[in-house]
Order: sequence, then structure tokens, then C-alpha cells
Amino acid sequence: MKELQEKLGYTFRDEGLLELALTAPAFRMDHPHSRDNQRLEFLGDAVFGLYSADALYRTHPDDDEGALTVRRTKLASGVALAAAAEALGLRKLLRRNKGAEPLPERSKTLADAMEAVLGAVWLDGGAKAVKAVYERLWPESGAELDEWGDNPKGRLQTIAQALRPPRKPVYETLLVTGPAHAPHVRTKVSVEGIGEADGEGGSHRAAEAAAALALLAKLAGRRLT
Repeated sequence: MKELQEKLGYTFRDEGLLELALTAPAFRMDHPHSRDNQRLEFLGDAVFGLYSADALYRTHPDDDEGALTVRRTKLASGVALAAAAEALGLRKLLRRNKGAEPLPERSKTLADAMEAVLGAVWLDGGAKAVKAVYERLWPESGAELDEWGDNPKGRLQTIAQALRPPRKPVYETLLVTGPAHAPHVRTKVSVEGIGEADGEGGSHRAAEAAAALALLAKLAGRRLT
């Protein structure tokens, strides 16, 4: 626990909160009367959302709502949170059930534990403590984004649903050329209040992914290469 607190840059007054943050729900399989970190995860999710939004607002003054949403969604993704948990060494500290299988690299359990730790810091030290921990772990919030190439349609869907009110990407086939066995498809995607973009590919699915990636690039204020 001491090493973890050193990495966080914060010493808990109540280490029981940190231990609770590291107690996965599966721990209750062997200890049915124990508490787990789900409530802290709920709190930490909101805490992370607030501080990431604040950091992005301050560090990207020229971004509009769409671009800021792209950056925040990337920061708050399960992959990014799990990576932060790995960097802190949470994998070896998590309390789980006996005989549990090793956690995969992008485990939701790790991402949840990262949020739970932030929730614990909030309860133990308040806003000032969370701000210091956030700035230590995410010193350059959203400075650079990946190309969103892993699942652009899913990313765009997440961003659209995060808006108020939630929206849904709409895909429209603009043109199909070439023979049936080797078509070339051009597709447009649009999200109300965000914008639209075109994409091309060798199938409807590929064209939709390309269009989603193009719109994500627009939102992030970048050009595709």
C-alpha cells in the first residue's frame, strides 16, 4: 500500500478506503459478507469525468464541444483507465476470489479499480487531493489522441450518446460502383449537432468505418493522412 500511495502522490488518512477500492466484486465469492469497490467506482467515475473535463477545457481553449468530447471519451475509455491501473501496479494489489484467472491486459476490473481509487481519494482528501492525483497521473490530458482506428464506429457512437440529449450516428450510402464481388462504396455519417463526413471502402461496413473515422478526425481538429 505504501508503494501505491507514493505513486499516487497521496497518503491516505483512512487506508481502509484504499483497501476497499482494491476489493473487486469477485472477492465476495469467498467472502460473501464483505464490501466491494462498486460504490467507490460509481463515485470515481463522476470524479474523473469532472477533473478530465476541467483539464481539457483549460488545456484546449480552441476546441469546441465535439472535440472536447472526443478527447474526454478517449481519456475515460476502459482501455485508458486499465492502462493507468497497470502503471500504478493495481493488478497485483487487487483483492479477488481464490483461484481467479489472470486478468487480461484491458480488463474492466482494472479500469473499475482505477475509478474506485479516485473515488477513495475524493472521500479521504477532497477536491484538492483529487486534483493533485489527477495532474500526477494524467499530466497532459488529451494532448494527443490515437487515430481511433480500433473501432471508430463504436467510438463515434459513444461520443454521440454522451451528448445531451443523447444522439445516434446516421449512416447513408451515397454511391456503390464496381462489380458485385468487388464493390466500391461511399458512405456519409452524420450526428446532429456534431457534423458529418464521408468515407469510402470495399464494403458497406468498411465505408461506414471510414466515414466514422473521418468525422472523429474532424472533431479532434486533425486531418487524416
